[in-house]
Amino acid sequence: MMSRKMLRNVNRNGYGWRLAAAVLALTAAALHGCSSSDTLVPAIPTATQFSGTDANVAATMTSFRSAIGGVNNGGVAAPQGSGRREINWDGITMAQSDFNSTGALINANTLVIAAGRFGTRGIVLVEGDPGSAGVPGNPNTFVFTAVSDNGFASANPSTAGRFLAFSPTKTFAPLNSNVTEVRFVNPTPTGTSAVSAGTSAFGAVFLDVNQPGTSIEAFNGFRSLGRFAVPTSGAGGTSFLGIQYSSNVITSVKLTTGTAVLATWTGNPRVLSSGPSDTAATDQVAMDDFIYAEPGPAVILAGSTF
Repeated sequence: MMSRKMLRNVNRNGYGWRLAAAVLALTAAALHGCSSSDTLVPAIPTATQFSGTDANVAATMTSFRSAIGGVNNGGVAAPQGSGRREINWDGITMAQSDFNSTGALINANTLVIAAGRFGTRGIVLVEGDPGSAGVPGNPNTFVFTAVSDNGFASANPSTAGRFLAFSPTKTFAPLNSNVTEVRFVNPTPTGTSAVSAGTSAFGAVFLDVNQPGTSIEAFNGFRSLGRFAVPTSGAGGTSFLGIQYSSNVITSVKLTTGTAVLATWTGNPRVLSSGPSDTAATDQVAMDDFIYAEPGPAVILAGSTF
């Protein structure tokens, strides 16, 4: 640490601000464990938002893709340096044998998918024990992510006809929670270790958002970059929200869908049970397409912790 006398001396010589900035940057880099591929920047940048509902969703998504630039890199299991990735859930097989599945076929229309199911596309879904600081959580609150081919009507009958897939026919939602956490990694072949990464842009399609409360919250490590509200639509409608930064500051996102849990999968053995009914007082929301810029080396904000 620099003493007051040292600071007076360097300030008198006219280069104190430069040295202080260098010390702060080096200290932050040491605290955050920056690698040579990471970049340290000092403050939270401003996000550009892309939002639309119903008839405007397709055009808004096209604008978001154009802002990201490049091509859809699909399932190429290696970092591409530019372009984007997309997930529409429709390639998932509604069977226990779904590719890379360590989940479970709950019923003919609802499949819990593996956390690393889309590691080849640069994301990991955070599932399982929500306990913290080494304290195990309640197994009945473990978070799972599921795909449905009938709009989750088999999981919560009150939603029948309300979750209309934007890209037919499958939709996506969490079980035991209304929050889905997505972490970005370098795209790698199935079975290889995931390496943390960042992205500059993320967007998603949300279904039947009838009340305020659905949102995307972006994070740089454990530091929130902001929580962005998803626009509401009519019953059975479609909403899209995308956020974009100028660099890869997004290391994860939390997607809050509606105001209540859609369905629970609890017990031993686990049993699927409907959540509250989708009413004027309780908003149930599912998701469809994800679009995000190609994951790559994260840009680390000074003050963020990892």
